[in-house]
Amino acid sequence: MIVITGAAGFIGSNIYQSLKNDYKIIRVDFDDECVDPYDFLDRLKDPEFASSISAILHQGACTDTMCYDVKYMMDRNLEYSMELFKLCMKQNIRLIYASTAALYGDGPDFKETDIHSPKNVYAVSKSLFDQYVESFLETGINNQVVGLRYFNVYGPGEHRKGKMSSVLHQFKNQIDQTGKIKLFENSSEYRRDFIYVDDVVSVNKHFLQNEKISGIFNCGTGQPHSFLDIANYLGEIIDLEINYVPMPFMLKEKYQEYTCANLNKLREIGKYDKNFLDPKKGIARYRAFWDGK
Repeated sequence: MIVITGAAGFIGSNIYQSLKNDYKIIRVDFDDECVDPYDFLDRLKDPEFASSISAILHQGACTDTMCYDVKYMMDRNLEYSMELFKLCMKQNIRLIYASTAALYGDGPDFKETDIHSPKNVYAVSKSLFDQYVESFLETGINNQVVGLRYFNVYGPGEHRKGKMSSVLHQFKNQIDQTGKIKLFENSSEYRRDFIYVDDVVSVNKHFLQNEKISGIFNCGTGQPHSFLDIANYLGEIIDLEINYVPMPFMLKEKYQEYTCANLNKLREIGKYDKNFLDPKKGIARYRAFWDGK
């Protein structure tokens, strides 16, 4: 049996749909159809219950980069994850967890060994947990622990992320409402590594199926695209008009202008050899989902 935390969220729900026919799964989240996350931690202290679980895919977190409540963010993203990690180590349960490229700040190289330079509280909380895990990985652990630093994930189900959804989901909503999309001025200069959610699911499944591999790995395509590129790709398949707006002052110092995953470690140590979907093809696939095809 495996466990997915954040199972009602964007990536967690996609992982669940991909694995539900092959595994018995406990879904954990703040949702009526799932086990409460804190109740689950209490249950995990029971050795008999823990012995029935082979792996936990920990996707649960507060991902609001505009949340400035430090205590709330640290409780949800750091303290909870640390407690889960300790119980997994004690009960010999494999742990594959979601980290984030947000902790790199402005990079510039985006290697897993780079010094972290987070620009918001969310990124700080994730960076601290990664550092905590790294301290154990350096000294040696008996069971698998994998951290995956997600870059800009997009695809079906991201309405669950609300205002933190990708620009593609936000563009879709704007087009439905007005036929126009809003881009920040200078969006041709803002370049991100956009990764389709199916690829993120594939990377998670790879490590679930390769229990001897541990470490913290980037989870992106290694190919940056500007926000203007993304709008233009979408404009090739949907009629739209672009309106340029100034970036809000409160975002300027906290905005990552560039991200690009270095995939050397994922390829060489992580042994992940599949190709990633190019955003142009990913957007076409996303469009098909919107159209119910």
